[in-house]
Amino acid sequence: MDSGKRPNFAGMVRATSLVPLLLAVATLCLPAASTAKLPRLKAIPSIENGGRIVDLSGREVILRGVNVNSLGKYWNGGDIKPVLPFDRRDPARISRIGWNVVRLIVSWSKVEPEPGVFSTTYLDRVERTVKRLGDQGIYSIIDFHQDG
Repeated sequence: MDSGKRPNFAGMVRATSLVPLLLAVATLCLPAASTAKLPRLKAIPSIENGGRIVDLSGREVILRGVNVNSLGKYWNGGDIKPVLPFDRRDPARISRIGWNVVRLIVSWSKVEPEPGVFSTTYLDRVERTVKRLGDQGIYSIIDFHQDG
């Protein structure tokens, strides 16, 4: 595994209860430059109705999608693999179904395999997956897990 420092990422991410929520919202609001066809979204909080996700014109956006766990690391105590494969054709398939978002499981133990050391190989894989999805008009909600 190729490991190296990612200063911007290391300073931003710490294991607190708010980090997954903040990163998910940031991912929705700030699609990567390579996903230019995806309009930026923002969350409008509301105590009364739970809030809305809107585009920059204020139009409500309804997100429909699927869970993608292929980048995750899970405890495996049986014969069945805990993750499903995700191949290069899947983003186009997801788009054809009509879904426009995935919940992308990212395992913290793969991001930071040792304290203070971040895997650039794994982070690059996450980035490539988000780009492939974005190129098909699919948002990625990054959901950090520590299951392995």
